[in-house]
Amino acid sequence: MKKIVLLIITIFFTTYSFSQISILGTGIFEETSFTEHHYTIYTFDVTLSNGFIKFRENHDWTLNWGGSTFPTGTAVSDGPDIPVTAGTYHIVFDMLFGSYSFTSITVTPISLIGDAMQGWTTDIDMKSNDGINYKLDGYHFSSGSVKFRQNHNWDRSWGGTAFPNGIGVLNSTDNIPINTSVSGNYSVDFNLTTNNYSFTRPIISILGTGVSNWFNDVNMTTTDGITYTLLQQTLSNGEVKFRLNNSWVTNWGNSNFPMGTGVQDGANIPTTAGVYDITFNFNNGTYTFIQNLNTNNFSRNNLKVFPNPSSTEWNFSAKETIESIEITDVVGKTISRTTNNSESISIDASQFNSGIYFTKITIGSTIQTLKLIKN
Repeated sequence: MKKIVLLIITIFFTTYSFSQISILGTGIFEETSFTEHHYTIYTFDVTLSNGFIKFRENHDWTLNWGGSTFPTGTAVSDGPDIPVTAGTYHIVFDMLFGSYSFTSITVTPISLIGDAMQGWTTDIDMKSNDGINYKLDGYHFSSGSVKFRQNHNWDRSWGGTAFPNGIGVLNSTDNIPINTSVSGNYSVDFNLTTNNYSFTRPIISILGTGVSNWFNDVNMTTTDGITYTLLQQTLSNGEVKFRLNNSWVTNWGNSNFPMGTGVQDGANIPTTAGVYDITFNFNNGTYTFIQNLNTNNFSRNNLKVFPNPSSTEWNFSAKETIESIEITDVVGKTISRTTNNSESISIDASQFNSGIYFTKITIGSTIQTLKLIKN
């Protein structure tokens, strides 16, 4: 019998190409892949909520495993959902024999505190799946300073003089400085073993059938972690959403296009085929999809805007009646609205600060959105 088992294992390792194994279900926010494996044994650390999970191969239900016991058991192909209890666990799964175990991990509370956040009396907790690597996603830091600390008290804290990266010094008198020139939104990482820390701008991406698919993110660019842009992006007829750090934990959607305000777990944003400049505001969720119409003599559906860019005025003309023109700034705030009943209209551009603006032009039953540039 032992020889047969050894023969099976030998054949398996000789012919099998290693797969991606993940868990998903109501007990975890989104499908998450195992980060390490040794032959057929897969391991990783994760935080779960009360619910159910299953294991599956290559993000597909063709091969999946389930079981009826927790925190240990033997999973079988197409088995029942595994009931899980909220907590942070080290998970081990052997896809050859189906054995699994969830071992509880004690996570020491690590927080950030300081006058660059909510003051020196309010802790902002970081999250960790393993009690070693801690993260705070997309938080706004103003001018000031911060420190890391453990268990919401000053018995163990870490400071430093370097920003945005450094090594925290235990019980240092130095606070980590955040100057006015670098204030804004950051994602923060802290390693409890090495005391390394880093402040990086949050990643905002767009994905969906309107750009490619629901698996490959297209990252946007930012200088302050607040306003994000993606220039000359080709879209197809489809749907998209915005999300934070390439994860579904924080995502924004809405049913409006080409402008709107995204909300957490909102509807997919419908898209119309074309080439667009896309903006997204992290703080309030406003977004715009603007076709790149910044040439001096651009005509679309008989609509012309000239000159553009301009320092004095923008002239709008069409072969149909222009009913209204609304101008907004890059965060979606309406700063001018003009009603009209003729085929042409001029807007005084000298009243605006230099920069990029967007205009929604209503002609009959259609609304066209253009980008305006004030020199």
